[in-house]
Amino acid sequence: MRKIIFTLIVLSVCNAHSAALFGRPNKVIDGSSSGGNTTTSSGVTAYSAAPSYSVSGGSCGSVPGHVKSAFSQAKSFTNSCPVAKLATGKYIAVNDYSGDGKPTMYIFDQTGGCVKSVPISWGMGSDKSRRLEACSTDNSHKTPPGFHITARHNGARYNDSNSLGLAGLSGQDSLGARGVVIHGKRPAGAANTWGCTGVPFEDLMQIKRLLGVGSLVYNYFGDTQSRNCSDSSGTSPTCRPEPAAIAAASEARGERITYSAPSGGGYSGSKAKKRGSAK
Repeated sequence: MRKIIFTLIVLSVCNAHSAALFGRPNKVIDGSSSGGNTTTSSGVTAYSAAPSYSVSGGSCGSVPGHVKSAFSQAKSFTNSCPVAKLATGKYIAVNDYSGDGKPTMYIFDQTGGCVKSVPISWGMGSDKSRRLEACSTDNSHKTPPGFHITARHNGARYNDSNSLGLAGLSGQDSLGARGVVIHGKRPAGAANTWGCTGVPFEDLMQIKRLLGVGSLVYNYFGDTQSRNCSDSSGTSPTCRPEPAAIAAASEARGERITYSAPSGGGYSGSKAKKRGSAK
């Protein structure tokens, strides 16, 4: 009996130690749950999962429930926003910045199979707080939330050879005003960018090949608090694409896409255009 009790104690301690080392999520949201959308006190909309989509781990191992839910939200958005409609062979990437475990990019095919996952960096914020905070404000140095489409970018520091642009689909002028891109970063998995998504250098070329131009990227923050942010664009799934997003969708689908904003919505183009690139 003493031996059995000792073994149980050892197993319990080992499990707790492993969780501390590897940052296991402290909660799991059921990806098959349903219900209405809710808005948190931070103003970030938490969407319910669409149960009609099946998400599998594939080569990514075990995909957390909240990431499955985020994929479902992204899949629904491709059906509701004309510019977000995916061409054949394009992917959906969920950048999990929710704080449920370590920030990770999960790349899914359109059927919900996860083909790759890597640790990712995020925007440190202008105060360099290193918190996981979403913000679309120019010069905030925070990562813009919500839906984006991968696009070409030719900036002073980042271009087609070493990055992939992220053009906003919900009012975020992420690429045009801020030069927000996916690029290599060392170390990946820390607050060390100016709003960009940093990936391991050894994975950058494969990620660029997988996503190409015209894939959907969801910067998912869950109910993470956002402080000192004057532009909340991207926190709700509105269809207000920036010009670079329309151009990327046209290229990916091989057709000329024009976007007519609905009454009271659409991309206004009022933000100042800056030609620099975020770090």
